Amino acid sequence: MKNFFPAVILLATLVAGAARAQNCPTRPYWPTTEWRSRAAEVKAARAAEVAALEDYAFKVTGNEPGLTGVRVAGFLIVKSGEIVYERYALGADDDKRQNYMGFARSVVGALTGVAVAHGALTLDDSVCAHLDNVPEGNCTIQVQHLLDMSSGLDWQESHLGATGALDPVQHCSVAAMSFGEGRADMARFALNHPRRDEPGATWQFSTGDSLALSGVVGAAMTPQYGEHWPWSLLLDRIGAGNSVFTHDPRGALLHWIASLRDLARFGYLYLNDGCWDGERLLPEHWVAESRTVPEAFKRKRVVELWGTEVAGRGWMVNQAVPEQGLNKSWPNLPDDAFFMAGGLDGTILFVIPSLDLLVAIWGNNHDGNYDMGRMMDLSLAIAR
Repeated sequence: MKNFFPAVILLATLVAGAARAQNCPTRPYWPTTEWRSRAAEVKAARAAEVAALEDYAFKVTGNEPGLTGVRVAGFLIVKSGEIVYERYALGADDDKRQNYMGFARSVVGALTGVAVAHGALTLDDSVCAHLDNVPEGNCTIQVQHLLDMSSGLDWQESHLGATGALDPVQHCSVAAMSFGEGRADMARFALNHPRRDEPGATWQFSTGDSLALSGVVGAAMTPQYGEHWPWSLLLDRIGAGNSVFTHDPRGALLHWIASLRDLARFGYLYLNDGCWDGERLLPEHWVAESRTVPEAFKRKRVVELWGTEVAGRGWMVNQAVPEQGLNKSWPNLPDDAFFMAGGLDGTILFVIPSLDLLVAIWGNNHDGNYDMGRMMDLSLAIAR
C-alpha cells in the first residue's frame, strides 16, 4: 500500500495531461523553430496566380521620395501549417522586425488570457484590485471592459477637434500620453480620465483602454512571474522570443516589434485555439470569445477613429452587426475570418480557421490606395 497514493497521483496527473492534449488540435509539426515551406512547389504549380499577386502587391513606380503603387514590403501565406507563398521587398526579409503598432492590443489580449489561465486575475476583477492611484469612481471598470474597449472613459483618441483644427497636445489623450503628462505612467493616466459613460454601456476604439489593460495585467503577473513573463509564458513558447515590446517607465506594453514570420506564429496560436505543440497557452474558449462582438459595440459606438470594421475582443471580425447597420467587411471571405491591422500602412494579419489559413502582409503604403479585398482574393487563388 505504501506506493498506492504516489501511483494515484501520477495517474491523475497523466489523465489530466491527456485531457488537456485532447482539447488541443493535433499537428504533424509546430513552427517553433522554423516554418516548413512549399513556396517553390506552389509557385511552379500556380505560376499565373503568383504572378497576378506580385503584379498587384509589389509593383512600385517612381523613386524615393515619390514612390507610388501598392508597395508591400512582405507577404506571407500559410496553409495547413506550411508556407505556400513568401516574398519580401523594399529592404525587408524574413528575419527583419517591424514595429506593428496596432497589433500590440491583440498581443495584450492574448497575455490577458495567459494571466487568466494562471489564475492571476479574472475578467470580473476591478482595475483597482491590481492598480492603485485610480479614482474611486473608476473602480467599477473591470478587466473585461478594458478588453472590450467599453470602459466608458472620456478618452480622446483623435488629434482633431470638432472643427477639424489641431487641438493642443493636452486635449488629445494619445498625444498627452505619449509626450505630455501621461508618458511616465500610461495605464494610470488612462484610468484617471473622467468617465463619459458607465462601463459596458458604449464602445470606443481607445489606446487608453489597451494601455490600461496592459498595466493591470502586468501588475497582476509580474510579482509572481517576473518582468520577462510575456516571453517565458507565451512568446518564447511559440517561437517568437526574438520579438520585443516598447514600454513606458512602469512597464505597460506599447508597440510590438516582430518579424513577419513571428506575426504568423501569433496567428497560428489563434488558428489552433490557443494551443501550441499539445500545450494549452490560452484558456479554452478564449479564441472563440476573441471573435465575439462585444455587446457594447452592438449597443452604441463612439466613433472617432474607426471605420466600418466590426470589433471583436482584441481583433476585428468578419461579421455583420445589424444593430449598427454594419455588413461584413470582406464578403468574399468566410464568416469565421478574423484579423488585426497594424497601422496606417496596410499591414494586416488574417486568420481563417475554416480554410486553415493565415495571410500576413507587411505594408509600406501610407496612401491607402490599395484594395485589401482584391489582395485577399489573389491570396486565396494561391492557397486554394
